Amino acid sequence: NVLIIGGGPCGLITLRNCLHRGTFTKVQLVERQNDVGGVWYQNYAPDHRPRWSTPAYPGLIGNVIPEFLSFSEQPFPAPPREHQPFPTLAETNAYLKEFARPFIENGHIRLSFEVTGVEEVDSGGWTVRMKDWNKGGVVLEETWDAVVITTVWFDNPHFPDIQGLHELEQQQPNKVQHAVNWTGPHDDYEGKRVLVIGNANSANEMAAHLAPIARTPIFRSTRRISIFPSLPDTRIQDIGPISRYTTNDNDKIIAHVQDGTTIENIDVVLFGTGYYPHIPYLQ
Repeated sequence: NVLIIGGGPCGLITLRNCLHRGTFTKVQLVERQNDVGGVWYQNYAPDHRPRWSTPAYPGLIGNVIPEFLSFSEQPFPAPPREHQPFPTLAETNAYLKEFARPFIENGHIRLSFEVTGVEEVDSGGWTVRMKDWNKGGVVLEETWDAVVITTVWFDNPHFPDIQGLHELEQQQPNKVQHAVNWTGPHDDYEGKRVLVIGNANSANEMAAHLAPIARTPIFRSTRRISIFPSLPDTRIQDIGPISRYTTNDNDKIIAHVQDGTTIENIDVVLFGTGYYPHIPYLQ
């Protein structure tokens, strides 16, 4: 009896392979959100069930062509565009939902089940505690012979260890944000002075999104030359690594750059600095 935790791409293909290519007695998958997709799902459902942030955001376009996104025996449909082959968030999510549909219909996937504890049993197997949010968070406890965990990374945003950042997060948490909570360049950023940290895909995307809306230049702090391509934009100014953060008398943020310069009167610092592996429910 095998339980798979997480309904993103890794969990879904593990479920399919265990069912179709294994010899297990029972295989199920549990997903805490109300639908599958993992990082490729945005949950805006207005109901009683809790929601969790994912790195997905409106307007997201992938950077891998369909041929390399396809699971075996399930070709990824070609995007309906002549000159832009990369799938959108909606197209990738639709592919994953269609892949999962027969497993949901036959009861191999349970949605809105949040795993809160996985503990090894001395006599063998694992005790799994979870909340059923279809029933208001009723707590369940089940025993499984084996557990596959596919939720290691994207719940755990990484922030660099920079002097003054922890204090800033505590004093003004709404001014320190991470890409995991990015929902696009909405009106809250209009006219604001923004510092973006990082130079991989997330940071580059956030800076590009903000350029038409926020106060320019958008400052982008990078430690090294990026291997991820980004179109040149005169509204985005690259600066070096930040050595510490302070605030002024108006509670605006001051970023002290390693080269000795400072960026004054910052309203928001956005971190596109990745994630770290952590499984808080595993004992």
